Amino acid sequence: MFNNTGWSYQTSSGAGLTVGELAEVTIQHTRLYISSPSGDQYKIIAQGVGGGIGASIIPGSITGSTVDFVSAGTNIYSLYNEPIGLADLSDLLVIYSGNAVFLNGSGRGSVVLFLHANLAKFGWLLIPIAGPMIAASQTVKAFCFVAAAQLSTPNLGLDGLGTFYSVLSANKV
Repeated sequence: MFNNTGWSYQTSSGAGLTVGELAEVTIQHTRLYISSPSGDQYKIIAQGVGGGIGASIIPGSITGSTVDFVSAGTNIYSLYNEPIGLADLSDLLVIYSGNAVFLNGSGRGSVVLFLHANLAKFGWLLIPIAGPMIAASQTVKAFCFVAAAQLSTPNLGLDGLGTFYSVLSANKV
């Protein structure tokens, strides 16, 4: 059902600010390090905004990590059995995350969706019910699963976030 593209997630780093109680808003900056089927490593730099739901003692936190923090990921998979290139992985990202903050540490589990499409393909979203499924099939080129540790401002809470990222650069490391 899922096709291994030969690409894989290696590690990540970044920083973010999330505010709100129950309904949350987030601003994120991330760097994803991925490897191509030939073993070349690339750094994708992206910035995003998003939202979600959550509850915490303090209604806001700042998180951050470096590439030295614990980070694990999977191979990058696609729904279609066709070759994937760097352009397919470095256009837009959507990252859905579940986060737990305890004191000054944070754990995160995420699914990363790699989107590649021109704006006209997002027009499918205007069609009720079937439109979002068609838009997803036309724009989601690949995905992977990630788990990581981060530092956080002192807090205690849980949240689920969806963040839409614009990729600023994708360069060979």
